[in-house]
Amino acid sequence: TVVVAAGAAASLVVDLRIAIFQERVDVTAQSPVSATGSLAATTTVTNAETQLLAPGEGFQSAVRLTPGVIQLGNGDSIDGGRPNQASVQLGAATLIDPATNLARVALPADGIDSVSVLPNPYETEFGRFSSGLVMIQTRRAGDRWKVHLYDLEPALRLKRFTVLQVTGVTVWKPSVEIGGPIVKGRVFMEQTAQYHYQATDIPSRPGTELRKTEWVSSFTRVDANLTPKHSLVFSGGFEPSTVRLATHGTFTPPAATADTSDQIGHSMITERALLSQDAVIDTTVQFDGYQTSAHGLGPLPMQLLPETTLGHFFNIQNRSTSSSQWIETVSGSQHAPGGLHLFKVGFDLLKT
Repeated sequence: TVVVAAGAAASLVVDLRIAIFQERVDVTAQSPVSATGSLAATTTVTNAETQLLAPGEGFQSAVRLTPGVIQLGNGDSIDGGRPNQASVQLGAATLIDPATNLARVALPADGIDSVSVLPNPYETEFGRFSSGLVMIQTRRAGDRWKVHLYDLEPALRLKRFTVLQVTGVTVWKPSVEIGGPIVKGRVFMEQTAQYHYQATDIPSRPGTELRKTEWVSSFTRVDANLTPKHSLVFSGGFEPSTVRLATHGTFTPPAATADTSDQIGHSMITERALLSQDAVIDTTVQFDGYQTSAHGLGPLPMQLLPETTLGHFFNIQNRSTSSSQWIETVSGSQHAPGGLHLFKVGFDLLKT
């Protein structure tokens, strides 16, 4: 208590205690080259940025957020190239259909950690493309269990030329994410899944004729710390999808259209061993399988007329492709005359 009186000086004794002092040093290691290990110009989009600008979308939408990428009818163009001239990697493994040279896998949006676009990287470890490379890094589980649900609200479809007359759902893409430690500090699992439904209205056809796309994508990643110098990562997923009235258009009524379906599965194992403080060996083995079919809605012969199409789709198509890949690399750094020198050697075998 301080007493203030007229004609007298007021005094107050203040005891300033010294705060508890704790010594702490945070060391964060960064790649001497870049996050992608490439000297080429790289643009990276994180999952948080994708969910903010294109919620519920996969890596295809993340790629379109980068400069130099435009969307075409059958994929994305990087630096003016055709979609089948680019390549997509999931980690170190190639993720494209050998039949079309297109990435047809729709990974769950919540299972992706970041997407990087490299227009024409010139390192010898990158190949099988001529216009650009997309590198996908998947999300690793944390030290605590978590369960998240995203995008549960569907987008409603309105009747043409109306404001409030709802006729159905146009887009719905809910997803779930479950992840956490199976063995504390040793084994971690991240499981994501997403359902996607989209009804597309053809402006030149009646509003009740809709092209419907449905797919379910599941992706699992398991990280295991076997020893302080040895780790193992397993990842895999599957994606069944169907497109009803896939060829529906102005001159193709529903009866003459074709339905398509896909069955896609992929798996990958990556082993990393620390040989010394300056050298690491990485082994990656991956397997992919693609099954595609297209069929009409009946047995009638197809008739192409100037103003319309009669009958049913004329063909039944089935295609099955697969690929397997083995990647072995040794990378490290060495202090020598001239400064720090980085090296990376290995081989990459792909069979389709």
